[in-house]
Amino acid sequence: MLLAPSMSDYQQRVSELFDTIDPDRIEFFINELEGWGIDSEEQLDDAYYGCYPSVESFVEDLCEACYSDVLLHCLSLCKLR
Repeated sequence: MLLAPSMSDYQQRVSELFDTIDPDRIEFFINELEGWGIDSEEQLDDAYYGCYPSVESFVEDLCEACYSDVLLHCLSLCKLR
């Protein structure tokens, strides 16, 4: 039985973000990221903060961030009627 080599937290995060378990591809992405000054899991998460897996996710988050107060106000007005 062959066991895959263990990955660091950073390698695991790169694997998740780029949807790959291939060690060569993970190392390729890490090398590319280092060219942009990203060399830790925290920096990677900060760099990708705000990226969304789908348009729907983006729109939902946008509406919640921008209009949640307005929607809550409208709902409270509706309850008063």
